[in-house]
Amino acid sequence: MWKINSILSLLFVIAMVACHSNIPCSDNCIDYGAIQYRGAKLLKNDGVEYDTIYINSIEGDALSSMIGNFFVHRDKICFADNELSTILTYDTLGRHIKNYLSFGRGPKEILGLYYATNYDNDSIMIMDGMWGLYYLDSAFNIVDTKRVSWHLPGEVVDWDSLLKNPDPNVVAMYEYEWTSEHFDYYKGDIIFPVVTEHINYNGFFGKNCRHFYRNASTFGVVRNYSLQQIMIQRSPIYENYKYAPTFYHQIFDVLDNILYFSFEADSLIYCMDLDSREVVKSFGCEAMGIDKDYPEYTSFERCDENWKSDRGQYGYYQNIFAYRLDNNNYLFRSFKKDSKGYGVQLYKNDTLISEIATPKDFKVFGYIAPYFYASSAYKSGVDSMYIHRIKIP
Repeated sequence: MWKINSILSLLFVIAMVACHSNIPCSDNCIDYGAIQYRGAKLLKNDGVEYDTIYINSIEGDALSSMIGNFFVHRDKICFADNELSTILTYDTLGRHIKNYLSFGRGPKEILGLYYATNYDNDSIMIMDGMWGLYYLDSAFNIVDTKRVSWHLPGEVVDWDSLLKNPDPNVVAMYEYEWTSEHFDYYKGDIIFPVVTEHINYNGFFGKNCRHFYRNASTFGVVRNYSLQQIMIQRSPIYENYKYAPTFYHQIFDVLDNILYFSFEADSLIYCMDLDSREVVKSFGCEAMGIDKDYPEYTSFERCDENWKSDRGQYGYYQNIFAYRLDNNNYLFRSFKKDSKGYGVQLYKNDTLISEIATPKDFKVFGYIAPYFYASSAYKSGVDSMYIHRIKIP
């Protein structure tokens, strides 16, 4: 690995030299070349097995738009329905139990639902489509709500100056990265994916594009409803592309004090200690048969035109789920191979132990003993959602 680390360190130096421009470098740039790789590969014959549970989504109170995200809360499987602004709950066999919340301004209503997840053991956190956060107790009652501020408390932002002089260190340059469809928490801090799409500082075009990939942050820390910190630049994998905005998004999960993060084009998974904010190691192996021969675009319009078709044709890593079980850390990483194939990797304590084919958009979202649970894409014209029970070897 010393040769790889030497190359990465050289790229880091090149990035620093490249910062002799009118745009400042990041104040906390990660030296990816100094990160120790600790991964291994030991595939087992008795790999991951899963079965499928169908959830009827058209009858009575079980009616669902089937657009949203699954998560586990205590012993229930929950579906956060984007279109209905409702959380539907099911038992472990997919049988509907009860619905919570609806759209509106009442005591048990919310102004939209973009994503929902567990928060601080027994609580639940929801974000609507307008940066509003809702905190719920274990019985799904709303206990607090407020909108996220995307700049520091008391900060006066000179927007005209920032438009002319982009700076990757300025918190107000960033906003929530909607494509990631995820956020997490640690000790009261909310870990958000962020992006800046400044007209003169972005991943699409212009003389500052390379500077953007090397210096723009990809994560933000929200505390007390305001964005307090930005961190983590894209990994050196993007040195292989001049423009790769269709596949430059982050994937991540938090387990204990570790932020597991990576990027759609990167085979490596990085581990940041959230107490020290230091990246302590990396691991991960390239998925078999993944096609990353991405096209490059030099305008937002061209990227937007080809967004859906490119993500249907090429391969990329889709999401990460980490969980501690029997004193071992397990991590699932889903991926798309090419125009047809999908799969999931299972890591046990940094070692790849299984890689199998899966249905489209397979996403592990929780654990209720003795199974991990995953979702997959629903099929047009079918009146059911799908969840999958996974038994690890």
